[in-house]
Amino acid sequence: MQPFLEFLIRSTLLLLIGGTVVGLLLYVSGCRLPKWNRFAWGFVLLLGIACVRLPVELPVLTPEPNGEWAPRPHPDETWMLPSTNGVWAPRPHILENTSKPEPASTPISVVSQPIVVEEPQIPQRTWPEFFNAYAIELLFAVWTTGAALFFAAQLFYWFRAIRQANDASIPDAIFMTEWNRLLADYGIDPRKIELRIAEHHGPGLLRLFTKYAVVVPEELWEEAPEHVRLGILKHELSHYRHGDLFKSFVLRTITLLHWFNPAAHYAVRKFDEAAEWRCDAEAFGANEDATSDFAEMMLL
Repeated sequence: MQPFLEFLIRSTLLLLIGGTVVGLLLYVSGCRLPKWNRFAWGFVLLLGIACVRLPVELPVLTPEPNGEWAPRPHPDETWMLPSTNGVWAPRPHILENTSKPEPASTPISVVSQPIVVEEPQIPQRTWPEFFNAYAIELLFAVWTTGAALFFAAQLFYWFRAIRQANDASIPDAIFMTEWNRLLADYGIDPRKIELRIAEHHGPGLLRLFTKYAVVVPEELWEEAPEHVRLGILKHELSHYRHGDLFKSFVLRTITLLHWFNPAAHYAVRKFDEAAEWRCDAEAFGANEDATSDFAEMMLL
């Protein structure tokens, strides 16, 4: 328990220092490249597990007479001794007397004595030791409770999103034609991802149990022009092609360990934000009109 809390303290300090340094560097340099931003904030989150100690077994070496190092012999093996010519030789076998002792000629008197059993003494903890042990158990209980609540909340939001996607309807033929054309252009198997129209949810990419789904809101989808709809679909398919959901899941697993650390949540948010920049660039490119129309439609 105590080594784990020490790991959390060290990794928390690393996250705070790393997040501060990376944030200042990106702010001073004015870097807006999604690739470098995702790399930087992903590195900050990996600092959260950089203090994990792994046990490593190394052989113990002893010097030979010729100055070279050799593994120390195992206790179960025959011990070797150096001979006069400098060559190691087996230790000579020591003979033991295995004969039974002869019985004594004179009788031996045995005097029985009472056996006194002492009660085991329980070491008494001083007040500082008791307080430290109690504080460690309390901190571990608080961390465990927070991690469980954080995990339960994330699981609840995911199941709720899956239920909303299952309740969504299948798009009309016109929308399905646009969707299938984009899948063919990107070479994506239609069986691995599908388009669904929800009433008040989306747009977004969602991982179901066996496939992916792009969920878009019905009102937006009916009012948006074709170039905006295609831009939204390209944006979500960019997330799919780059595996953003899986990468975010891995980093959020680290955030589960540091649910109490605001630097971890800030780094995850910046990591996902950089992915949105990249997807917008791939979806709309340099088309400023399409970008402005998309922003206006999202504000409605």
